[in-house]
Amino acid sequence: MTSLEKDCDRLLQQVVVERDWVCVRCRVHPAACGHHIFTRSRPATRYRPDAVIGVCADCHNYLEEHPHEAIKLAKSFIGYENYYILERLSLVTCRFRAADYREIRQGLRMMIGRGE
Repeated sequence: MTSLEKDCDRLLQQVVVERDWVCVRCRVHPAACGHHIFTRSRPATRYRPDAVIGVCADCHNYLEEHPHEAIKLAKSFIGYENYYILERLSLVTCRFRAADYREIRQGLRMMIGRGE
């Protein structure tokens, strides 16, 4: 993983935690990390904040161990239509170059502090 990819991962987490400041699942603890609705190995949705939900560490572990619960939570949080749109997008094969990561990084930086 390159430093650009690491920057994008870190910024995405920051955007999601700012947006979902409380855990989307338990609604008790602060959101500490982002749970990718679709696996991070799918680059088309990996850096999209709308494909990540903010959860606390305990709920993140739970969702990783119970993928069917994660899908239900995602559908209820982003809506069924958005879920299926993102699901189709996640299946698109793409390969990012350094310039793509720089553009993603810039876009994520612009979202920080705006609650998007």
